[in-house]
Amino acid sequence: MSYRLGTILIGASLLFLSATAQADGRLQGGVVTGDSARNLEGAVVRIPSLNRTVTTGRDGRFSFGQIPAGTHELTVTYLGAVASTQQVSIRNGQTETLLISVAGLTEEIIVQGFRSGNARALNQQRASDTVVSVVSADEVGALPDANVAEALQRVPGVFIERDQGEGRFVGIRGIDPNLNTTTINGLLVPSPEAGARSVALDVIPSDLLEGLEVTKTFTPDMDLSAIGGNINVRALSAYDRGERSLSLSAEGSYNELVEETSPKLAATWTNLFDVGGGSRNLGVAAAVSWFDRDFGSDNIETDGGWPDDLETIGGQEFKGAEEIEQRSYTVNRERLGAALNFDFHTDRGNYYWRNLYSDFSDQEYRTRNEFKFDDGVATAATSQSALWQDAAVEKSMKDRLEEQTILSTLLGGENDFDLWHVEYSYGYSYSREQEPDGSTPPSHRKRWTSGTRTSAGSRHCSGKRPFTRLRAMSSTSSSMWMGMRRTSPTT
Repeated sequence: MSYRLGTILIGASLLFLSATAQADGRLQGGVVTGDSARNLEGAVVRIPSLNRTVTTGRDGRFSFGQIPAGTHELTVTYLGAVASTQQVSIRNGQTETLLISVAGLTEEIIVQGFRSGNARALNQQRASDTVVSVVSADEVGALPDANVAEALQRVPGVFIERDQGEGRFVGIRGIDPNLNTTTINGLLVPSPEAGARSVALDVIPSDLLEGLEVTKTFTPDMDLSAIGGNINVRALSAYDRGERSLSLSAEGSYNELVEETSPKLAATWTNLFDVGGGSRNLGVAAAVSWFDRDFGSDNIETDGGWPDDLETIGGQEFKGAEEIEQRSYTVNRERLGAALNFDFHTDRGNYYWRNLYSDFSDQEYRTRNEFKFDDGVATAATSQSALWQDAAVEKSMKDRLEEQTILSTLLGGENDFDLWHVEYSYGYSYSREQEPDGSTPPSHRKRWTSGTRTSAGSRHCSGKRPFTRLRAMSSTSSSMWMGMRRTSPTT
């Protein structure tokens, strides 16, 4: 368990008290689409006469402190929308609240969601203090990406490692995935696998996300335990939608190789409530996803070397592989995920509690035929084929089951005190991997040689055995963080 706490200097505290005492007026508000259906994150809000600039958060909110009394011009820019300019009057000791609607994102209702989702991601990248690539939930939903790793495969500077054709590990800038970090809502997630730092992102379903962030350079407020970069999974928030929403999906796919149908179900729900006399100040978001996939693959691989003098026939050297393997896989992967998130907003601050759980099982059956040419003697060969005598053929079967679990819970908030913005959070994350052995018949191996059929080391078993051994690996991480920054203009 490790703790990380930001340091606040005494001088900063004195400045904070001084700024609070000299406060004039305050401006706060939100930026939404023209139809008020969605909050806009990453919008740039400026007061040109005061050289003051802020960007909106994921709920579309912004705030300015210590604004001199009088009338000021306020401008709002957002990629994909028409710039907005309006006058605002500030009074001493008063807080003005403003809701700004921007036009240009709802010209065609057919493409509204996809277009606004792309604009949201681009504005987040523009407003970021570092080099970051953002993938919105709309972009993820546009293609049949089963998990987080596959949702990142189209991000510039990112590559993915696949297992059985499905994305698993993610690398950044060509650097090994073990040299990256993975976070959920900013909370570091430990790797569930023994001897590895990278987190297998095929564990987390893509249906639970509001967005993905790939950070390629680090800032002082980030955990500097990586060389390549950071992958942050952002869970759904009710303020991302801005209104009550319900989404249901049911899918099915058929694999001809194993002749099985794979079902997939997903649902998301968000709503805003009035609590304690406030207006739409409590947000609740819930999501659940289940995918049970059956598929298979057949391939041919080589084992051993490719010597230039594997055999000599008629004075001519024959080049080839020492061993060739025929492999047949039957795979079942079941992925279950859920998220439950709460947001509570007040005039002076926002508070949140975010939770994500995912359970993933990978059951793989493999049949392998190994042709060991180096054990035999070649008797004839052409430019395209060769004939061996006394070469060995081994047949083996393998059953492997892996189960991985990830849990993340984060409690935090942020407050504005005139020229100061304070963020804090405390979180706990847990991950586990286990491999139950003996749950199915043991490995079965037979060996034949040409001319004489013999068996060696074979074991036969009927039915299933109870668990005889459980290899498990679990890890936990707890993190506390606090940061403070001044929002006054710089010259």
